[in-house]
Amino acid sequence: MALPPGTRIGAYEITSPLGAGGMGEVYRAKDSKLKREVALKVLPAEVANDRERMARFQREAEVLASLNHPNIAAIYGIEEGPAKTGHHIGADVASGFSRTTALVMELVEGEDLAERLKRGVIPIDEALPIAKQIAEALEAAHEQGIIHRDLKPANVKVRPDGTVKLLDFGLAKALDEPKGSSPQGLENSPTITSPAMTMRGMILGTAAYMAPEQAKGKAVDKRADIWAFGVVLYEMLTGARAFKGDDATDIITSVMRDTPDWGALPPATPPAIRTLLERCLLKDPRQRLRDIGDARLFLDDRAPADGAGAGAGSRSKWTLALAAALGVALMGLAASLYGGSGPAGAVPMHLSMTFADGSQPQKGQPMPSLALSPDGRTLVYTAGGGPEGTQLWLRHLNDVAPIPIPGTGGSGFTTTAIARQVFFSPDGKWIGFVVGGNVIKKMPVTLGPATTICDVFDGVRGATWTDRSEIVYATSSGSLGLWRVADSGGTPVRVADGVFYAPDAVPGGAAVIVTTGNNAVKRSTGDLTVAAVTLATGAVTKLFDGGTFARYVPTGHVVFARDAALMAAPFDAASLVVGDARTKVVDDLWMDPAVASSNYALSSSGTLVYAAGTAAEFQRTIVALDRERSTPLVKERRYYAETIISPAGDRIAAVERALEDRIWIIDVARETFTPLTSGKVGLESDPVWAPSGREIAFDGTILGGASGVYVAPVDGSQTETLVYASNNGPVPTSWTPDGRQLVFTERNANTGLDLMLLSRDQGGAIRPLLQTPFDEGHGMISRDGALIAFQSGRSGRAEIYVSPFPSMQGATQVSIDGGQFPVWATDRRRLYYRNQRQVMAVDLSAGVAGASRPVSVARFVSTYPNAFVDPMPDGRFLALEGANVAALTELRVIVNWFTELRDKVR
Repeated sequence: MALPPGTRIGAYEITSPLGAGGMGEVYRAKDSKLKREVALKVLPAEVANDRERMARFQREAEVLASLNHPNIAAIYGIEEGPAKTGHHIGADVASGFSRTTALVMELVEGEDLAERLKRGVIPIDEALPIAKQIAEALEAAHEQGIIHRDLKPANVKVRPDGTVKLLDFGLAKALDEPKGSSPQGLENSPTITSPAMTMRGMILGTAAYMAPEQAKGKAVDKRADIWAFGVVLYEMLTGARAFKGDDATDIITSVMRDTPDWGALPPATPPAIRTLLERCLLKDPRQRLRDIGDARLFLDDRAPADGAGAGAGSRSKWTLALAAALGVALMGLAASLYGGSGPAGAVPMHLSMTFADGSQPQKGQPMPSLALSPDGRTLVYTAGGGPEGTQLWLRHLNDVAPIPIPGTGGSGFTTTAIARQVFFSPDGKWIGFVVGGNVIKKMPVTLGPATTICDVFDGVRGATWTDRSEIVYATSSGSLGLWRVADSGGTPVRVADGVFYAPDAVPGGAAVIVTTGNNAVKRSTGDLTVAAVTLATGAVTKLFDGGTFARYVPTGHVVFARDAALMAAPFDAASLVVGDARTKVVDDLWMDPAVASSNYALSSSGTLVYAAGTAAEFQRTIVALDRERSTPLVKERRYYAETIISPAGDRIAAVERALEDRIWIIDVARETFTPLTSGKVGLESDPVWAPSGREIAFDGTILGGASGVYVAPVDGSQTETLVYASNNGPVPTSWTPDGRQLVFTERNANTGLDLMLLSRDQGGAIRPLLQTPFDEGHGMISRDGALIAFQSGRSGRAEIYVSPFPSMQGATQVSIDGGQFPVWATDRRRLYYRNQRQVMAVDLSAGVAGASRPVSVARFVSTYPNAFVDPMPDGRFLALEGANVAALTELRVIVNWFTELRDKVR
């Protein structure tokens, strides 16, 4: 029953009704104590009289009251007591009082979006600021673990000054679970199950904004809010609902089955907003936009669909220059897309493209980590600071802000989700990429859902898209060779046996240019060969020695990297014959000395993008790190990639990556370097000291021979011994205290990364230690052998867990906000791990159940960020210090570069 004006609930006097819904009746009221107007939400009787639901509501309200954001309607308190409907205190209780519970909230003036939408479409310039404020409110709530669950136009108020206020945050969750209900059931949708919401319009209104997983009655998270946000934004821009039907059942069916009518969007809708809507309304929550905070990147890009009207204030100086240059470069686009050579005589323009923190392209990738679309307008690249960790980013060259591509990333140990090795289709409509090194996928350049082309268990060393609708790729282990598969998917077909890298399609689709040669042991470009492979026959035609990352250029040339320079030679694509000239065309090309790779990309229209630099930046220093400073331990700088301290703290095992991979034993006091191995094993990585300090386990590969886990004595008394042969990427991480067993990680085709155990006293017997559907690894046994710490992606990101060893019965998460590389302290039961750019410590002296909250014990702002940090006996940490070679702050851009190429190479 509605409460009449004049009714008092505690200190609040109702002045008028405001509305009613599944969450209760809402009234305007006066606060007699603070002399202000408030909104009172009077809870339904079935809630107020249910102790369990009221206790839940009280807890939720306490959390919601902590939200302090300008776009969220504030909660002032809860008022309980009789609603005094008469004016005489002595009146009969049965006729004059009723027990009432009300939520006291901020009174927000203005109309809600549902009322506004009755007047028609909301113009883009009005809709986008509203959407941005909604996103900012959701982001603030999601950061505190609060989801709305009932976002819809009726819960969005717009004040006369344009300020947006979101209402009913969390109340759906607080009120929707009747006593004894299942938290996973359809009753989680309060507006469908609540008796107060059985009116036809109410049902339709809420069902239309439900995410598919919510409509199915599944547990929901913040991605359900992201879906609802997309539906609301779509409705603002089109004036129509994204999902329609005559009743709730029809609407839910539409939510599950239908795609919104994207043609209903206004023609002037910015491309970024179209992309945002598509990413919000993906039915699979795993593919959906992961974080509503990312929506701001799209909402801030308001360039019109036709590119007109961009103000000077929205572009940096370089972007304006680049946009003008692209206009010149693209004049000859039609001639250059398929075998053309760009506008002859066009003036080259040299520009710089800068990147902010978090969106910086990565260096050091053994395969191409950036690609240009054929028209030269769009750059796609790998960066490590995205909302999903390391992921793909898209940047239109005439825009300032890059866009993270959702669904292409993973952080920490969840490397199986990370997309790299990017390439474009010949028509520029599709982006191809390799996920986790083992799955080839494609995605429309509009950033729609990705589809799988094929699985490659042997790993990928580069891929290219031919104009015969095929993907050609090279495998990195196991069945080494060159393969092709239809770009629509299917069974791959082997083209040729051998060691190939970074294939690039030649026009016509009959052949690809590749890098080949045994670079598993030697990695200088002098050991590599550029060749052409005919796809129909598998015939390999040698072009020349001493080059890598070769690319066909439609001017009739092949370009390739050699010794920190980009070289070019004349090339006839029809006959696969290369000319004699070898000419340097770029003299400051960055090259990684560890893998003889470089970062550059070419478009068919004549734009070159490349990373500039020198190999010297890869040299690093071995340091001892504490909370305040780093102190050099070894004076000589080298291309160190990994370091680990001996149990006694007097020696260091260091992996050096340069012309060859070697593990060195460094005597810290004397600063002497002694090779651990014979030099016959290549790709030596991941050294692990045995507890005795007398031998080291590591993983390595002999091309054409055995790959797997090796053990070598530190004193050089004998050569390394292969203790476990495997092509599935085994990585040793820890010994048992007695040195008889070795923990390692290995990839399984069905379960991903697993923890494995090798028993040396049982003839090298191997058994799974932890095998789950999630990636798990870096298992580290405690000094007393009772526990094992490991990192796992079971929560969706890398976190640190601890289990009893060897039973593995139960796992307790001990990290907060992510973690990598767990390692035990040398003197007590303390566990360290990496979190971003700091070392965290967890005290387990009281047992796993009594683990303390992690605290930061060391930071390394200037330290090489991707290296393992190892505790030393004196309490400091062994680390590597050097330039952050994992990211670039700048790329060089040359528009109309083909003119320079023609002038230099005749």
